[in-house]
Formats: sequence, C-alpha cells, structure tokens
Amino acid sequence: MVEYNSCQATLKTLYELGIPGKVEEFTGYRILMLLRGRNRSELNLYIGQLTPRQKADPAVRHALDVQRSLSMGNYHALFLLYLNAPNMGAYIMDHFIPRERVKALMVITKVYRTISLSFIQNELGFDDLDSTIKFLEEHKGAHFTNPTSSNSQKIVECRSAVTYLGQVYEEKYRKVWIRGAV
Repeated sequence: MVEYNSCQATLKTLYELGIPGKVEEFTGYRILMLLRGRNRSELNLYIGQLTPRQKADPAVRHALDVQRSLSMGNYHALFLLYLNAPNMGAYIMDHFIPRERVKALMVITKVYRTISLSFIQNELGFDDLDSTIKFLEEHKGAHFTNPTSSNSQKIVECRSAVTYLGQVYEEKYRKVWIRGAV
C-alpha cells in the first residue's frame, strides 16, 4: 500500500499539471482507498469535488456505488460490485472485503437460526465452498449443524457463530486506521 499511495500522490500532481492519463480510473481507485481506510470526512470532500462527467465514468460510478452500498449496509450489492469491479478495482477492494464479509456475516447470523454454506458463498462473493469454509474457520464462524456432511450440504449454525464473529470483528477490524497519504 505504501507504493500505491506514493504512486497516487505522484499521479495527482501530474494530473493537476494537466498531463493526460487515466484520471477517472485512478479517481475510482482513490475513492476505494478512502473506503478501505474508512476516512469519511476526506471521502465526502473528495466526492463533493467531482464533476458530473467524472461521476459518469464507469470506474468512478463503480466506486461511488461501492460507497453507497457500504453506507446503506447493502451487502448484497457490495459483493456483486466486488465481483464485477472494472479495471483493477477488485484488487483494492480485496483490502476491505474481509472486514465487510465479517460485518455481513454478523448481520446474517443474527437474523437466521441456520443458513446454508452455499448461500453464504453466493451472497458474500466467494469463489467456491472451500474458500468460504476457510474464511469461516479463520474468523471463528465455522459452526455447522452437520460438520461431517459434504461442503455442498453444510449448514451454518448461526447462534453459536454470531458471538465469535463479533469477537473477531472487534479484535481484527475495529482498529483505528492511520489516516493520511494522498
């Protein structure tokens, strides 16, 4: 991320000098980076300075849609946007998607008693069931009603998972990010 921030700062200076480039693409990346760091005040200032033409660009539009889905807690839309990110946006999103997956799982496990593993895979944008299980295990949410069943048949027991997910979220993601850069 240090290299990225350095690159973004240099590009910002070059673009301000009028040198042509992929301004909108990197504008989208900057919005995603501000979302990663949860820097709402700088994000709001930055978005407020965008022109209608910039906001209409697909990369910027995508980043703004990600911002909207996060602010509204619309995890379904967020993970669809993640799976369909233009350019290299998904690579930047990779830095905050785990945090948002845990938050989404906390919501899901509060609402349901049980939920199929395949539902979690599809809803949270995992590539396959194995990566879904690995994520649940890493975040102490792998509580199954039928642990010996095949992955396609596994059911998550939500009541026991929600407590552990909350603890992991507090330990791993509630940290204050160092704000700054670009």
